[in-house]
Amino acid sequence: MPWRNNLVAKLLARWIMPREEGVRTVRPDSDLAGNHKNEKQHRRELCLVGRWMYERGHIVACEGNVSVRLDDGRILTTPTCMNKGMLEPEDLVVVDLEGRHLEGGAKSVV
Repeated sequence: MPWRNNLVAKLLARWIMPREEGVRTVRPDSDLAGNHKNEKQHRRELCLVGRWMYERGHIVACEGNVSVRLDDGRILTTPTCMNKGMLEPEDLVVVDLEGRHLEGGAKSVV
């Protein structure tokens, strides 16, 4: 579904790029389809999505999770009990397909 990845990239570019004064802008790797991104790129975009949802009031702080399935059958996800609008790429958690914690300091509920 390349059109879906392009749609996400356009949404990220349109609504995440305009930032408040004094806030660092992070550009998504929008030219790449999801299956061509490496883990570092997925980490950045999950943080952008969390920030976008938080800034627009779609989530309050620690609600829900955002995740992406990586090539090797692992899942990269946001940690539980952390504000999704304030996450940094190194805050994210990796779990296996059974939900067992593999990487990252915090836990996640999958």
